[in-house]
Amino acid sequence: MTSNAGRGPQQPCGKVLVRTDHGWYRLLPAGLVDAPVERAVARRPVPRPSSAEPRTAIDVHGRVREVIERFDELVAEYDRTVPFQRSGQYERHRATIDRRRELGSARVAIADSPFTALLHETLQMWGIGRRASRLAPIETFRERLAAMADEIAVLDGFEIDSDQLDRPSVEATLDRLIRELAVVDNKSLIVAGTKTLHHLLPDLVPPMDRRWTGAFFGWWPADPQTRQTAIFTEAFRSFVEIAGATAPSSLVGAGWRTSTTKVLDNAVVAYCQVNGIKPRGQW
Repeated sequence: MTSNAGRGPQQPCGKVLVRTDHGWYRLLPAGLVDAPVERAVARRPVPRPSSAEPRTAIDVHGRVREVIERFDELVAEYDRTVPFQRSGQYERHRATIDRRRELGSARVAIADSPFTALLHETLQMWGIGRRASRLAPIETFRERLAAMADEIAVLDGFEIDSDQLDRPSVEATLDRLIRELAVVDNKSLIVAGTKTLHHLLPDLVPPMDRRWTGAFFGWWPADPQTRQTAIFTEAFRSFVEIAGATAPSSLVGAGWRTSTTKVLDNAVVAYCQVNGIKPRGQW
């Protein structure tokens, strides 16, 4: 009955618990329960390049094609094996997205103190400000968002799965926003930038990280610091391709299916889980 504590036989109620510590469990939200009627995705082993192999050893196009072919299965697989189990991580994220929807626009959201407080907390729950980086204090964070409000608002209403999306222009604008937003004080800005923009433009910007996005696209440890434009462009183009072929907006709903771009992210995360794909090099 526990989603992250071994396999075992299926129970009539499905996997309704998550193990949070030794001897401690909590009920999963209704949207994350693994119903026993669903069939798990077949796990296909794939060859993983060693850290000594060149960048071209990873067939990103092949991975993108397979995500497209198995999209619905992968999204369902993510629901069964959610890797983000930090206490409050989902709840803060869901509250932030819901507040953003209520407010109606990115510009209004940036000016809304409850929203920016939720966003600041959510970023911390999502690992921003841990290890070698430091998330800007809340007032500085608000000032940086306000300084970029006009440019963020230009992208409001754009959708990653729209056939009217001017991808080259949008990806160039997003790349610059990630650079200039600077909500953390370290050289690597792509993770903090995309996660911030994801909550302001949830139907346009997928959240990116080293562990899953980086593993899928074969980022090397230094890439977020030295090759931001290259890795962001490849990732965004691939997400646009997947979105155009799969209509992820139709799967938005309960649990972690909070937006079109989170559904895309869920599929990529599940692909890495199913195929045992891990980050390259030392992270």
